[in-house]
Order: sequence, then structure tokens, then C-alpha cells
Amino acid sequence: MRVVVEAQAKVDMRLLEWCLMRNHFHFLVWPRADGDLTRFLYAITQPHACRWSRVHGTRGTGPVYQGRFNARPVDSGFSFLTAACYVLRNPVEKHLVTRAEDWPWGSASTAALPEPRPALHDWPLPRPANWSDILHLPTKRARAGEFQRRLAATAAVPASDEWRNATAALQVWTAGRRRPGRPRKVPLPGY
Repeated sequence: MRVVVEAQAKVDMRLLEWCLMRNHFHFLVWPRADGDLTRFLYAITQPHACRWSRVHGTRGTGPVYQGRFNARPVDSGFSFLTAACYVLRNPVEKHLVTRAEDWPWGSASTAALPEPRPALHDWPLPRPANWSDILHLPTKRARAGEFQRRLAATAAVPASDEWRNATAALQVWTAGRRRPGRPRKVPLPGY
């Protein structure tokens, strides 16, 4: 958590929800500018990897992280609430706690920890008054699982086509609109 707080001091990232697990983490963020997401995650993973290697005596033996982060945009409707549930319910789904509030290393936690906690920003939509009840609805497990399967199976953005196309045009972003898979190589002239 200390590394996340330090990263927030370096990069002005709107952190909406977060959950730190034993071997991975989840963040629901709202970047302010192009490149903020990469800078924010670098500000977390670089010092964490260095500290991990130093503490465990594994410096020079290989990477701490398996690969680059995965990021998917979501719209501010049902997809946003589903993503927030997925992030917060991760320890519940892994059978580490029975309620998201019981996991001390997440933004839903009600536990008082001695370390500073990462600051949360306001959501782009009003938080439902019964958010705790929604978070623990039995049907949320299936929805969170479906959200995870959709992200893992395709490069599809879990949002409406209209929102996806409008966002892509606004951001000059094409990654969410291209066909899945590796693009064909185009031979260079003269080779």
C-alpha cells in the first residue's frame, strides 16, 4: 500500500477502487492524460520489484512480474459497476474472506491499518446508496466471472459499440477496434 501511495504522489491518477492480492493487484482508475496509466503503473511496479528482489535475495535472477499490465476501458454504466464489483470482490472469489470489507488490502476495507491508505477519487457516476448490498449480491459472482471471461477471451471492451467508437474517435485510439490477434507483417520495401 505504501508503494501505491508513493505512486499517487508522483502521478496524478484518479484511483476509483483498488485491491491488492497476494500475487497480483487490481485497480479501477480514471487517467487524466495520455500516458498517465503507464506512468502510474511504472511508479508502482518498479519500486515494488526492486524492494521484492532486495528483501527476498533474488536480485538478478529474473523478473518479478510476468509481463506488461492489462488495461481495458469501461463505460460509466453497468460495465463500470461490474468492474468495480470485480475489483473489490476478488478476495471473496478466491475464498480469502467472506465479505469484501474484511480484506484489509482493498478500498472496500473497513479495517484500520497503521499504514497510509491510497486515496480514492469520486466515481464518474453516483455511487449507489445500497452499494454494499449490491457488492454482496449472490448474482455478482456470476457477473464478475463473466466480466473476467470477456476480458481474458477477447480484446473486446465491455461496453456498448456506440461508447467504444465515440471514445476511440475522441482519444485517437484504435486498439479496441482492431481484429483480435497479431497483425500481419507488411514486408519492407527493398527486402
